[in-house]
Amino acid sequence: VIKRTAAEVGVLPRGSGSGAAAAAAATTAADGDVVMDAAEQPPGQISEQQQAPGQAAAEGAAAPAAAPKQLSHNRKTLLKFLLRTIALSSYAPTGNLAATRPQDEDAQLLYASLKEMYRRPEEFGGSLFSLAVSVMTDLIHHEPQSFRQLQEAGLPDAYLAAIQAGVVASGDAIVSIPSALVALCLNSTGLARVREAAVLNVLVDVFTSKKTMRVLTSDTPAILGSGLEELLRFVPSLRSDGVNVVLGVFRALCILGGECCRAGRRSCSTAVVRGSAVLACRKG
Repeated sequence: VIKRTAAEVGVLPRGSGSGAAAAAAATTAADGDVVMDAAEQPPGQISEQQQAPGQAAAEGAAAPAAAPKQLSHNRKTLLKFLLRTIALSSYAPTGNLAATRPQDEDAQLLYASLKEMYRRPEEFGGSLFSLAVSVMTDLIHHEPQSFRQLQEAGLPDAYLAAIQAGVVASGDAIVSIPSALVALCLNSTGLARVREAAVLNVLVDVFTSKKTMRVLTSDTPAILGSGLEELLRFVPSLRSDGVNVVLGVFRALCILGGECCRAGRRSCSTAVVRGSAVLACRKG
């Protein structure tokens, strides 16, 4: 399953995955997902529809930079089931860690696959990005000592860099931030990296950018709020940073609403706060 995941992500050549991945995906046949066409094919025989994203990336390498193309629905669905299978089979609660821990070679492939997904969030989409984050989070909670291997593989840094660059506009990706930070902060090195990256500042953009505000619907804000409350409760050293971020969000929202202008200031100018266009007022 890990090898097939690595192949679908691009860490291994396509067709390198074992037949076990097809069997794992086949267990979801009752759900009626179109991923079955891809999962049941013999290794090396991938449909033209699934090859299209990789071919387009290769053919457009010399073309001007453009918005990254997302994977096809089939490949996304296949990767979802592969990641869920990894989480359920490899890291299920058990008293024998050695029985569930993947072999070193497979573990390195898994880490490389997750890192690649953190590096290309727009291509894989918010749901897959969130699942990849969940796998890392489960790894740390299930076996805290694994943080050293994750750090050596560059996963925490790759995740923090992805968040700093701008959260992908997806409710799943946004609500996964607090739980991921809780897991990283269980280790002193991880806590230091989180504080150094000032990753909580990205929440200002989440609550003020039109791109991300569109996905803050239904239960997403409530889930995000609960996650942030849990983060600040379990990681007291981040409370001051969290309070500053909340105040920053309120200030940005007031500026967006023109409150500063109504308060008696005469003119406004355009400024940028974490990538969001807002109004910065100045005294006339």
